[in-house]
Amino acid sequence: MKTPVTFLAGLGLLLGPIGAWGQESSLANSTQRAYKDEVVRLMTVAAATPAGSFIVREDGAEVPYQVEEIGGKNWIWVCSSFEAGTSHRYQVATGRPRPATPRVAVRKDADIYVLDNGLVAVELPAAATGGIPGPVTAVKLGDKWVGGSVWHTSFAPSKFTATVVGDGTILGKVRLRYDFAGKAGLEGNVPAFAEVDVALGPGWRHVEIFERHEMARGDYWEFEASKGWSPTQGVSKPFSGGAGSGEVAGKVEPVRALRPGGVRVGKDEIAFSGDHPTAGGAARYVAVSRDGREVLALAGKDIDMNRSQGDAGLFVPDAGYPFGEIPDWLIRQRAKRPDWAK
Repeated sequence: MKTPVTFLAGLGLLLGPIGAWGQESSLANSTQRAYKDEVVRLMTVAAATPAGSFIVREDGAEVPYQVEEIGGKNWIWVCSSFEAGTSHRYQVATGRPRPATPRVAVRKDADIYVLDNGLVAVELPAAATGGIPGPVTAVKLGDKWVGGSVWHTSFAPSKFTATVVGDGTILGKVRLRYDFAGKAGLEGNVPAFAEVDVALGPGWRHVEIFERHEMARGDYWEFEASKGWSPTQGVSKPFSGGAGSGEVAGKVEPVRALRPGGVRVGKDEIAFSGDHPTAGGAARYVAVSRDGREVLALAGKDIDMNRSQGDAGLFVPDAGYPFGEIPDWLIRQRAKRPDWAK
């Protein structure tokens, strides 16, 4: 399972013997960068002993911890800070831990769970009321709750549960389990389900979502970031090997204007009009504008969803990965439907 530790490449973990109290491990930061309030999962397994019946020490001093069952084992989370070139030693020993102030608030308000670390707050469904709830109910923007999510699936929901698996001592985490009526999988013999973990750590300016599922090929859920407010700018931020790493062509635009329902790619603005289930082939679905002038518009009759992306020739990259302007030849090609497609 994915673990939210973002700096493992620069850290070395030295382990002592596993399975006895008093076991020690060491975590070293071999980089020239300092890390503050990093969520670290120790390689020490807590066996069957419940949390609260032992203590964890970092360099001899007791520290708060949290236990989470992952893959049938009880793993220990701590929150540590590392100066460049330093290390910490951890020891698990018998004892009763001192009360600790949670680093992330986890609370239930009616049919909603809230995770809040003071920088980011997110609402998650605690119960299914009126249909199948999306995994993210809303995020907090200033003093408003905005955004929302929705499932797109042909399966009917049969059961929904929301379970707190991280109480906020170190991490706030809620596991959402969706069971659907019907079978999925390659052979069509696996009960359809989806499981979504949403986690928030101290100091994070994002939430981490880990999911696994067995559903139909075209099933998905989507998050509508602009629901409940009217954004006017978008922000691109490089992560890992993405935009700005040198592995993806094009210069990252740190701030760009937004068009409702669309994205900006270089100097081109691509706007989508949304679903028109009863409009037929005459409805406009996508339009491309350059320097304020519309250069391409596609109606329903121009779009064949059975054609592959390569055949269609029009690629709209993610808003955070600008690959440059749409070539003129591509606009000319798509402005007229080819004879073979009529």
